[in-house]
Amino acid sequence: MYETKCPECGSENIEQSYLGECVCKVCGLIIEDNLPDASVYREGTSKTKPKPINSKIVKSVWLLSSKEKNLERTRNKITILAERLNLPKFVKEEAYRIYELAVNKDLCVGRDGESILHACIYAACSQNNIPKTITEITEYSLVSKRKLIKAYSLLQKNLGMKAKVHDVSDFLPRFTSNLGLSHDCLTKTVEILDKIKGTALYSGKNPKSIAAAVIYIAANMNKEKLSQRAVANEIGVMEVTIRKRYREIVKSLSISL
Repeated sequence: MYETKCPECGSENIEQSYLGECVCKVCGLIIEDNLPDASVYREGTSKTKPKPINSKIVKSVWLLSSKEKNLERTRNKITILAERLNLPKFVKEEAYRIYELAVNKDLCVGRDGESILHACIYAACSQNNIPKTITEITEYSLVSKRKLIKAYSLLQKNLGMKAKVHDVSDFLPRFTSNLGLSHDCLTKTVEILDKIKGTALYSGKNPKSIAAAVIYIAANMNKEKLSQRAVANEIGVMEVTIRKRYREIVKSLSISL
């Protein structure tokens, strides 16, 4: 029999996986009590050859502590997500470092581990000046934007991370490229953005809604075919919001379309 209580959070909600592992459904801790006895892996009796894991030499994955196994699995998840988001290696490593700090401070105990993991990815991007929206980070998962924001706030509060505010112009090259727009259109979006910075059209507004509006305006000015729905889907804002920002900017700058 295995333990009926999680040694990490005290929960009795323990479930056995198909791998024979006992997993706490609250904090995700892997409890090893019912796993094969590590003594069978003694030198000279184990058929499992030593291998390096996190710079440590172990003879079998069964010999890793529960926390180490959780971290190793998380590293694999972060690697997969980083590849899907086309993030450089140093950002992936930074995300893992932040997650490890969170684990050491028990921030994952009793909380949704997936939300924390995605928040670490978002934080690593922010700290390294790589503009990624929350919509992009959560695109390949079931983690909601609300949960990611909550987890990110938790990391900021407990790990002393300062929020970095990205300028709208940081997102324009990627958005215009993904929408198939020309370099001339990108130049036009930057020109429009420069004209409204420091005004009521810019201050206090959602950066993504501004980006969506100036891209749509620039595409129309350059006679490049682009629908509001395509912009909304790419940037993650509502079409009604694009129309509102669009009308405000066109009227204020007296743009003729």
